[in-house]
Amino acid sequence: IDSITDGPWEDHIKTAKALMADLAPTVTAAGIDHLAVDGPDPAVQSSVAKVDARRGRFDRAAQRMPLIVDYLNDGPTHDWYYSVVGHDAVEVMWWSKDTTWLEAVEGALRDRWLPRDFRFPGVDVRLSLARICALSGRQDEACEWFAQAREVFRDQRARPMSAIADFDEARMMLLGDATLPPAAENLLRGALAQFIALDMDGWRARATDLLATSFAKQP
Repeated sequence: IDSITDGPWEDHIKTAKALMADLAPTVTAAGIDHLAVDGPDPAVQSSVAKVDARRGRFDRAAQRMPLIVDYLNDGPTHDWYYSVVGHDAVEVMWWSKDTTWLEAVEGALRDRWLPRDFRFPGVDVRLSLARICALSGRQDEACEWFAQAREVFRDQRARPMSAIADFDEARMMLLGDATLPPAAENLLRGALAQFIALDMDGWRARATDLLATSFAKQP
């Protein structure tokens, strides 16, 4: 890093160094499990909260959400990580099914992120809004946002994100449903095929588990 700090990426490198300095005292060889809950950086907090939620540690993820939500509503939208924090916040709610912060996060995304539509790899405001609508029971609106997200992913040739959108829409159809609708099964099998083709092992496992669980619920 030090060898290129005089180049045009100096500001980005300084940001990266600051993030690493923030992480260094609290991250151990075991990974991010010991990251301090009260750290001030919203990008760090949202990233750790997302990982906690994906691993089923919902209580730990929830502890970080107040700081994250405050940032989404009051922080500068031109920050390079604003869209990442927004996407992560929705993902925490998506995996935990906790709608405590749904209204506040949705307001920030609609009023602050969507009009600017800042992009960052692996995140998209339309996918985030689709998840929010799904969590609040607005499936028709969610389907519209999923469709818009897929259009963006096709334009970007973002095959991993397209597969995730298919998986998420199938998951939405299965929320609270004891059966496996044909449309959900088609989406889920299509997503699984893409996860396998793209070596997305974590997502492949999620799709496989969701298929198995759904078939187990069949009458």
